Amino acid sequence: MLIAEALIPLHPSGWQMAGFCCAGFLLVMFVLAFQAILTALIGRIFTSTEKLKK
Repeated sequence: MLIAEALIPLHPSGWQMAGFCCAGFLLVMFVLAFQAILTALIGRIFTSTEKLKK
């Protein structure tokens, strides 16, 4: 937490705020994409086991 406080200035400029927003957005998109890929892989495992049972 202290590192994050040291990196963010008290009065950021408009460009800095836009950069923080873009960085946060990209981080969220990366996490959501990772979760979608992981969920798809787990779904394939379950569908393949269901096909083997039939």
